[in-house]
This record gives sequence, C-alpha cells and structure tokens, in this order.
Amino acid sequence: MKPFSDNSCELALVAGTAWLSRFELARLAPGSVVVTDRVAGTGFELRLNGARIAEADTLLAELPPEPAPGPRAASRPAARLTARITAFAPALPAEIEPVRGAELTALLPVTVSFGGARVPLEALRGLGRMSLVELGIVAEREPSEGELSDREGAAWRAKATLSVAGMEAARGTVAVSGEYMALEIDSLAPGFPPAFFADAPFASTGRIIPAGEAASVKRYDFSKPDCFTRRQIDSLAALHENALRSLALITGALPAGLRVRCADQLNFTEYLESLAPGEPVHVAPATASVRPYLDEASRPERLFLAAAPLAAGYPAETVEGWARDSLSRPVGGSILLSGPLAREAASAVLEALRHEWRRYGTLSPRPGAAIARGETPGDSARDFAPFSGEWEMVALVEVVSDRGHELTVAYPLRVLEPVLAALDS
Repeated sequence: MKPFSDNSCELALVAGTAWLSRFELARLAPGSVVVTDRVAGTGFELRLNGARIAEADTLLAELPPEPAPGPRAASRPAARLTARITAFAPALPAEIEPVRGAELTALLPVTVSFGGARVPLEALRGLGRMSLVELGIVAEREPSEGELSDREGAAWRAKATLSVAGMEAARGTVAVSGEYMALEIDSLAPGFPPAFFADAPFASTGRIIPAGEAASVKRYDFSKPDCFTRRQIDSLAALHENALRSLALITGALPAGLRVRCADQLNFTEYLESLAPGEPVHVAPATASVRPYLDEASRPERLFLAAAPLAAGYPAETVEGWARDSLSRPVGGSILLSGPLAREAASAVLEALRHEWRRYGTLSPRPGAAIARGETPGDSARDFAPFSGEWEMVALVEVVSDRGHELTVAYPLRVLEPVLAALDS
C-alpha cells in the first residue's frame, strides 16, 4: 500500500460555485455566461481536494516580457496571480443544496476555478493568514477596444475552468454579473454537453445568461480586484449624503445643490492619476492608533508556498518580500480629501464625517496636512506611499454641486477593513 504521506492533494482557487440544470448546461455555448453564488468583493476560496479550507484574495505580479517568436511579433504582457490567505472562517454561509425534485441529476453542481496544483499534504504545514500560495495562475493584459496591447492601464484578465460535477466542461474568462462572480465561456470541452443532456426537461436556475444577452457583464480586472461589495459602496454613499446634511448645519457657506454624485472603487494608482499635477490632497488620520495587521502570535510560520513552478523573472525572494510587507501593513491610516471643499472647509467636512462614522466606533478622521500631487506618477507614488499601496483598492465618494465638482473622499482598503462587516449589514 502507498504511504499516506506520498499522496498528493489538489489545491485550487475557486471564484464561485452554483447549481445548474441539465437543460441549462445543454445550451451552454461560447459567449454565454455562468453566474456563481459568490458576491464580487468577497475574495475567493482556497480549496483542498474540492473542500474549502480558507478565504483568499490575489496579488498581481507583472512579469518581464518574454521575447516574441518572429522578427515582427509583439510580446504579450503577462503576469502571475498569487493567492493570499485572508481567513480560515468562511466568508459565506454554509452552502445549501437546492431542492432537486425526484431526479438526482436534475441539477448538477458547478465550480469556477483557476490555478489548480498538486501538492503533498505536508507542504501545507505552517501556512496561515497572510501566507502566499503560488498556483501558476497566468494573467494577461487585455486592452479595451481601440487600445494598443502594451498601453498602460489596460486590464489584466485571467482564464478559469468550469467544472460540472467535478469534471471539466468549459474554459472561459473570469467576469462579474451584477454583484456576482461569473465566467464568460470561451470554449467547451470535447464531448460536452453529453447527448443525454439534450432531452432534459425545462428547468431554470436563472444563472445562465445566453450569448449575446450579456450586456451587463464585465470582465474581471485583476489589477483592480473588487474589494468592496455593492452594499458596502451603497452604504458609503448613504453615509456621505447624511454627512452633507450635517455639514449644512455646521457651516452655511456651501454651494447650492450639494449632493453625492457617485461612489465606486478603483486602485490607488488610478486615484492618483485622476488628480491634476500639483493638486493638494488633505490627508486626515482616521484612527486613534495604527496597529499591525497581525500581532506576533498570529503570524504564520511560513510566508510562502510555491505549489506551482515559479515563472521566469518571478523569484521566491520577491514573493516572500510581499508576504513580509503584508504582515507589517497597518490596519487604519488616513482618508484623503481633494477638491474645492477640501481646500475651503476641510475642518467642517471632517467634523461632519466624524459625526456619521461615530455609529461604527472605529473611524474618526481628524485634520492633518495637505500634500500636493506630484508632477510625475513616480513622484506621486513616492509621496503617498505611506498611505496606501500602489495597487491597493480604494473606495471613492464624489460630491458635486450646481457649479460642478466639489469634493472627493478616498478610503484606502486598510482604513475600511475594520468596518466592512458593519457596512454590509
């Protein structure tokens, strides 16, 4: 008998799961979209032999371009997605199987996963929260329509596999439909769907969007992964609407028609690029103390596992450096205000925000110093490095009046982490 320790396990990152009927599966085609039950902004699942063992997010590592074959062929930018363990408690309620009726195969379980790798069970020893796991997940830069392939700012996409009852059925691109993670089908596996799916009686779960009808679906950009749910963004918008009413009571010298125009999320680099060179940004400390993300007793014994071979130009030292940075990254920090109201009435704006954030008991933005946005992207990245990572996600609230833009309030992820659950309730 083969020794137990010699067996290997499959480790995979899962974007979401669902139940689909044979009727729906029989009609899968390139261009159709499978919508999962995972809310965008809640990360991914790390699964061991199909069972969830942790919640995880991803870090994007752009790789040096490889020489393209042929004298005129252009090299295609590539990157690796490295999984970072964020929690061992599941972020979602326990999966509930739907009522299938009288037939066992009326509905079948489906999984959208990417980056599977086989590792011995012993290789998982010492991994903990904030450990990084390399699963060989490739991301490619995909320009929007009309963009060049090497243009800065193009989105980073990743392919994933659709498994039906544990068997590969299709390949596609990770996407988002409404609030949920999804997969846009590129190709079907040979022999799928099987012939006996064709005569399945009509049954719909509503999780298949036919090809040509997916206008509301967007492909997922791993350079700015959703870190905030739609409910959290809506809660932020409502909180700032209330803050504007408080602001009107604090000071009467306000422009007419003051209102929240939008609330959204983007990465910190995009936020800095949205500011004009030289524009002052008011940095407001938002917590009474800055504490380590993990205390010493909670730190993992191992920082990194290369479950899949590392790509050229992606050394283990680099990944372990990221892991150390993640461990020392503070929770809390500062919110950033810009625009005419930030210049004219920063103290009153912060007082109104403190009043509204009081119900959450954590955020308490206080007046701080103003920093001018640098003349070049490099200057900006250096000047604002203490407040957010280059690719860290930021929740943004924009306030306008009848005369135009008035205020932008930016919340780096590290500031909102302690209150995300409260914003979701």
